Amino acid sequence: MEKFTKAITVESVASKSSKSTGFSMATTFASSVDKVPDLRIRAVAPSEYKAAARCLADAFSLDDLANYFTDCPDTTSWNNERKWALHVKILEVMTYAHTKCGLVQAIGDPKNGGTFDSVSLWMPPGTVMDGFWTIVRRGLWRHWAQLSLKLSKEGRVRFFKEFLPLLHSTKIDVLKDRDPNSWYLVYLGTHSRARGRGLAKRLVGEVTRKADLESRACYLESSNEVNIPLYQKLGFETTKQIQLHRGRKTVALDIMVREPIQKQSPVLTPPKETKEPEPSEVDT
Repeated sequence: MEKFTKAITVESVASKSSKSTGFSMATTFASSVDKVPDLRIRAVAPSEYKAAARCLADAFSLDDLANYFTDCPDTTSWNNERKWALHVKILEVMTYAHTKCGLVQAIGDPKNGGTFDSVSLWMPPGTVMDGFWTIVRRGLWRHWAQLSLKLSKEGRVRFFKEFLPLLHSTKIDVLKDRDPNSWYLVYLGTHSRARGRGLAKRLVGEVTRKADLESRACYLESSNEVNIPLYQKLGFETTKQIQLHRGRKTVALDIMVREPIQKQSPVLTPPKETKEPEPSEVDT
């Protein structure tokens, strides 16, 4: 169900100045003083989805959208641990679905603190994630069912009936007939321990170069205005803004599209012919 597998794209390269209202973050950091950072980009296997999700959970810990699903009128009695568990579960479900049906790439060693340093979730062109048999055969239904049970009643309404349908319809409205053939950056997050190293830029560039060669557009949603200039440097432009209204605070999402950049090949021109002087023109 594509409309049940869309998520927001934000690279949390800078923490928001406002305090988190939903949950506290407790992550153990492994020392890497004597290690050379591994900057290789690699695909994340389904067996590694939890390590990738933990990276995203850290990156989105202060995000307004994350709090939108944990801070509901019927979750006021929940403690921080329960809210954090729900936050992580949402990201685990999204990450697992994309390891099975999409593309998950990461930088870093998950043995370092139990997470990757930076993670991106993509839906490649032609990806089918909403078919009934896809959900059954890939085992996605179990994860979606578990998430539904963890969400509060209001949380389920916000997530399944407001948020995901809005993203689904907006993407079609913006891209129109290009929607099935575009690259969709669903999530992008850098762990707090690894920020400032340009890792997210490397992950995005890995796909945008391919998109340029294929002449395909790239699409994302961002819930953090701080990141807009960063995405603009990567070639994305804001096309519109949508909002979620069921919470105490309206959550705005900026829709951004990157058009393919056609690189012109150098034109080879033959060298100019030089006329050999006639014998009568040679000085004697």
